[in-house]
Amino acid sequence: MPDPSLRSESPYSNGIRKNSAGAGSRRLRILVYRIGQLGDTLVALPAFHAIRKLHPAAEITLLSDQAVGPKGIGAPQLLSNTGLVDHFVTYLVPRSGSFLLLRRFFDSLGLWWKLRKNKYDLAFYLAPSHRPPTSVRRDSLIFRSLGISRLFGFGITSSNPLPTNISEADFLLERLRADGVSVPALGQGDMSLRVLDEELAGYREWATTNKFPHDRIWVAIGAGSKMPSKQWPVERYAAVAKELFRRYRIVPIVVGSSDERGLGDHIIREVGSGLNACGDLNIKESLVALGKCLFYLGNDTGTMHLAACAKRPCIAVFSYRARKDSWFPYGVPHRVLRHDVHCKGCELVVCVEHANRCLTEISSDQVLAACDDLIQSLALIPKR
Repeated sequence: MPDPSLRSESPYSNGIRKNSAGAGSRRLRILVYRIGQLGDTLVALPAFHAIRKLHPAAEITLLSDQAVGPKGIGAPQLLSNTGLVDHFVTYLVPRSGSFLLLRRFFDSLGLWWKLRKNKYDLAFYLAPSHRPPTSVRRDSLIFRSLGISRLFGFGITSSNPLPTNISEADFLLERLRADGVSVPALGQGDMSLRVLDEELAGYREWATTNKFPHDRIWVAIGAGSKMPSKQWPVERYAAVAKELFRRYRIVPIVVGSSDERGLGDHIIREVGSGLNACGDLNIKESLVALGKCLFYLGNDTGTMHLAACAKRPCIAVFSYRARKDSWFPYGVPHRVLRHDVHCKGCELVVCVEHANRCLTEISSDQVLAACDDLIQSLALIPKR
């Protein structure tokens, strides 16, 4: 159970300071725990910013699970050279099989010893909102066994619950607030992500090669997903993009992984104009490209959260595989389309029985109406 003192006293008492120790002393060492890949890391940005703001000179290490597969985007790829994290420690997720579990046990011992030797002063726990209470209690014991006396993020209990159905980004901030940490108000977290000059140069090289006309008005389209149960039909994205081009001369740029290039080709072919950037841009270059667009239109993916980082309004087509709204895009006003069904909350990766009914019953006209509404609210483009 969390130490009651963590909630009853200031988190910066007992010698804990915002900055590093004075001359001749080592820097404050902080361990942050956050798991997941692209979207999971992006929604944690407000918490990372809050921690760095409190400890601008500290040495921050992120403990996270390792991205699975060559195309997985883990926290090190996203947060390196951003100023938010100094070091990364990753571990493999458990797999089935007695030999693999035994190897996992010994790997865990090695990881535990490595972390203990680093002698962290503070730990910030940013576990996802779906983490079971039994796992949270276990994690608390593990962190204390590392010799870290001051833990933040474990203060949520049945007697100290969080508001229901808040965003995942705000949930992580509220985890810290429950333990007395100063964090932004709900919905006011910082989603910004530093882009280096060489990363900006990579985007510019791509734009030059593809003769990207910056004087056009662009919409970013994310038509793919690693989960089939989250993917709205590509034919409908093509139909909406074609109509946006006809009405407003808004040109599509399709963003995503190399696996989704065929989707991009289909959309560009149907519209008769635009660019397919799927697989061409790395994560930071994609962030720059998204920032050049008027808005994002697409599925519930990491790319959607990346668009929110670029402060672009999102028109997001959501399945109802999860009951909560916690993964809606964060920050600037967004528009989310989701169709209520009796089987909501199924958490399926592939929907066979109902053939993605929660998505297929969202029509192209409904999505186009949301686009029209957003465009008119921006008051930038006259309808042709």
